Amino acid sequence: MVKWIASFIVNRLLIAAFLWFVVTTCARTSCQYGGSSQPDLGKLMSTFRDIMAALQ
Repeated sequence: MVKWIASFIVNRLLIAAFLWFVVTTCARTSCQYGGSSQPDLGKLMSTFRDIMAALQ
């Protein structure tokens, strides 16, 4: 049971770290090409909700 809980928590943290990496990379890339320094937050949140729903 403890192993399952630890695995669950680590998996969620890895997913969160991956999403953070994607968002920061996207923000840096759009900033370099003259776009906004902040990604479209509404689109990002809906994508994040879709990913979290798929993982449950």
